[in-house]
Amino acid sequence: MQLSKSEEQLMQYLWKRKKAFLKDLLEDFPEPKPATTTVATLLKRISGKGFIDYKLFGKSREYYPLVKKTDYFSNHVNGLIKNFLTILLVSLHLSLPKKPTFLQKN
Repeated sequence: MQLSKSEEQLMQYLWKRKKAFLKDLLEDFPEPKPATTTVATLLKRISGKGFIDYKLFGKSREYYPLVKKTDYFSNHVNGLIKNFLTILLVSLHLSLPKKPTFLQKN
């Protein structure tokens, strides 16, 4: 599964901290900081994708990663390589003649 650019940025902060509350993650963003609701929505989406989980402390959630940073980027790079090779093979196939030239009549 792939993360969006904003989800990946948030994961970078969480990987760095190892575990964090929403307010902690908000502090990591540069100015202008996103709205609290925006970060909460991103956390919910990332959690739904299985990248993070949380522990409840009263009404607060402490988030922690389920996927290691190295595993995510390893899979990401492997996916890019597979896509590149697929495009390369399709391009090569399309550039080949439809019929062998030695069988063509003049």
